[in-house]
Amino acid sequence: MTGADRVVELELAPPTGDERYPGALAIVERLHMAGYEAYLVGGCVRDMVLGRRPRDYDIATNAVPDVIEKLFDRTIAVGRAFGVMQAQSDGEYYEVATFRRDMAYRDGRRPEGVQFCDVVEDVARRDFTVNGLLYDTRSSRVVDYVDGLADLKKQNIRAIGDADARFEEDHLRILRAVRFSTELGFGIEEKTWQSVQRFADKLERISAERIRDEFLKILGADDVLSGLARLEEAGLVPFVLADCCGDADRGRLQAALAIHPELGSIGRLAALLVGVDQPTPEACSGCNGARSCLESLLPNATIRLSRLRLSRAENLHALNALAAVHGLRRFDEPSRNVWIRLGRIDGGRDGFVIAAAEEQIAGVSKTTGQLLRSFDGLTTAEIRPDLLLTGADLESFGYRPGPLFKEALYALESAQLDGAIGDRIEAERLVRSLLDR
Repeated sequence: MTGADRVVELELAPPTGDERYPGALAIVERLHMAGYEAYLVGGCVRDMVLGRRPRDYDIATNAVPDVIEKLFDRTIAVGRAFGVMQAQSDGEYYEVATFRRDMAYRDGRRPEGVQFCDVVEDVARRDFTVNGLLYDTRSSRVVDYVDGLADLKKQNIRAIGDADARFEEDHLRILRAVRFSTELGFGIEEKTWQSVQRFADKLERISAERIRDEFLKILGADDVLSGLARLEEAGLVPFVLADCCGDADRGRLQAALAIHPELGSIGRLAALLVGVDQPTPEACSGCNGARSCLESLLPNATIRLSRLRLSRAENLHALNALAAVHGLRRFDEPSRNVWIRLGRIDGGRDGFVIAAAEEQIAGVSKTTGQLLRSFDGLTTAEIRPDLLLTGADLESFGYRPGPLFKEALYALESAQLDGAIGDRIEAERLVRSLLDR
């Protein structure tokens, strides 16, 4: 139940140590000076109560967009029709939204329109109680109309009002429930959880980009393994990553995180995808970061990654990690130039972590874990040494450019990485032996 008669307040000191807070405070104070209500709202208040550093600061007010434009020198109308603006303060933009109630939803994403209202109705239309809190900067008090403080104390994710209605309005909230529970380490209230399961198939109607953003946040959370288990239990995996969140996949990720807890979201994603392709290790170790080579050798991973609409760099990072995992299977003890080349490609080091995790699970005695430690101990010059000879040098020796140039320079770098040669004389002797054949 929500309403002004159920308001709960909590005294809370402002986060003065956060360098972004003064900018948000300045916007709120400017609105107050002009005679308007204004509060910090949503996730930033939740995080303040929990003692976490807010990702950003959002502001809710009864000032309408036209007024906001007049009060602030620099504004962006990101969603004027929905009362959503951005205002600049201290060189940063902050979201400033007018109190509103949503009209009917038709597409499971956004309302047909909004009506401006008071603050009580504004918080009542939000997704979860822990995100429906307000912070009054004048009194330094949290204002709670939705029992969000009680749910924070219980460590509970609960929909505001009727969970079915909230998920019918915006289907992405189904995935956001799992994301918030994962990021915060909270449980999901029983009725809300039942609605998540009941509405799971509606996630099919949500764009891949919106699903990707939520899924990557789940992957990046400390409690990622619990989050993945919840996705599977709720029946959400088919709409996120096809069939790659099973026990074996989560076990591989768990082992990888034990080796390297700071493994990033894309590396964690790669750990889940290792089993979808079985390319030859020889082929993978020779791709050297070439996208076309990687996509041909890892077609099933490529399909799953494409569904997530990752950036080109993220996609290549994941494929390189997978290629490194499969490529390392070729060797019991790869030569120095091989493991340096695998590790230095963007995503390659993540592949070392995942490969070492697989070896631990299988009880195989290989050296990937040691190679990872060795790689981390290398200097930039050791990872990418300046070649002792260049193509111009080969031409000065009287050789004509051609395919053998590339092979000779590759062999030269390999020898340098292996420590087999150390000066130009030795380098010249090597390339002449190759080009004079």
